Amino acid sequence: MKKGNGNWFEMSKSDFWSMVLILLLCLLPFALVKSQSAFLGISHFGWIMGLLMFLTPVISLAGIVFEKREN
Repeated sequence: MKKGNGNWFEMSKSDFWSMVLILLLCLLPFALVKSQSAFLGISHFGWIMGLLMFLTPVISLAGIVFEKREN
């Protein structure tokens, strides 16, 4: 890691874009799901949150693999 200004460290591009993507995916269900509709007894909000609980670590691991390939 490169030392930045003061006590902060520079963030790599892959870490930055992973963080932005994960934050957007966290906000997505709250912005899109306004109804109380359900599928197989589970609300659409629940399905989206479950999908994101799976996708978030996958995105993080993909970012790590991509960064290792760059170096």
